[in-house]
Amino acid sequence: MNNNERQRRVPGASGVIFFSNEVLQQIDQALDLLLEESKAKCAVVIDRTGVILSSGGDFYPIAHETMGAVAAGVIAALNTLVSRASSPEVSVKFYGGDVDKVHFMVVADRLVLCMLHSRQVTSGQIRSAAKTFAQTVKATIDSTRNDGTDADELARSVQFIENKLNDMFKEFL
Repeated sequence: MNNNERQRRVPGASGVIFFSNEVLQQIDQALDLLLEESKAKCAVVIDRTGVILSSGGDFYPIAHETMGAVAAGVIAALNTLVSRASSPEVSVKFYGGDVDKVHFMVVADRLVLCMLHSRQVTSGQIRSAAKTFAQTVKATIDSTRNDGTDADELARSVQFIENKLNDMFKEFL
């Protein structure tokens, strides 16, 4: 793997996800626009394991370092309580404090957007900005999967090596 790629390991999933620095920069730019349009307090893009791919805004008093893991746990718990089959997004409303709403949206196969909002932001603003963000990011990710790069071959090679190592050390796992 070269310096222009980042690797995200997703336990229990079918291998490794690769994003080029260019894709991550495009996600960062889309997140900046999302924050501007939605007037969100802060937002993070995480994979299903809680790894933060992009973040922006004012997280105070929330611990930024734990935001991804906490958000991944919350969305997993919500998915257990309410099936996401009819909608890729959910909002939770709180009463009191700086954060009035938390909005989650599934962006792509393994990516989730989490936005924190104050009372001054309407549900329409939240959902519209999140939808635009998801469309932009999904298009970016889809275009890199189909551009003929060696990422798919590299992912298959890494998966092959990982499977061989698991076979060799299965009695220790």
